[in-house]
Amino acid sequence: MFVGFSEKLNFGSGGGTATMIPSTFPILPIGQMVNYHPLAQQFLATTGITDPTIQSAIYQLTFDLSNSGLLNKLAVIYPFVGGTASTHRINLKDPRDTDAAFRLNFFGGITHSSTGVFFNGSNGYADTQFIPPSTMNNNMSFALYSTRNVTSSNFVIDMGAIGSSVTGLPGI
Repeated sequence: MFVGFSEKLNFGSGGGTATMIPSTFPILPIGQMVNYHPLAQQFLATTGITDPTIQSAIYQLTFDLSNSGLLNKLAVIYPFVGGTASTHRINLKDPRDTDAAFRLNFFGGITHSSTGVFFNGSNGYADTQFIPPSTMNNNMSFALYSTRNVTSSNFVIDMGAIGSSVTGLPGI
């Protein structure tokens, strides 16, 4: 059920005469509606995030991913919101605070802030508990959105995987 409704012009077959009819489209941003996506609600409850701007962004993210059909195709989503290790570690797709839900465990030199997570480049990393060959099929991909502008010529890895064996991955 929507919180508010607007009215829109109806330019039907009546010679272009504009008439006002109630709209079924909400006028409030998705983050201000009462029926939020259950994953967004669970994520915010687990992280304890109460900032309305972040809440609205999480509601909008889950709404957009769900409406585009992408939400069911993603196994893990780490929004990196809230500014702390305890909020950054939670997987939006399975917002339980357990390793079985692929929560992140942080190690080494890491800085958490309102802009996300910054790994120090030498020993900072996060363990996802996510093992792609046993968790996904061959149609898989990884994605990362980063605002970091790396200007050094040093070898830099933003995201990757390591293990004792690389079997089971296509093309390797």
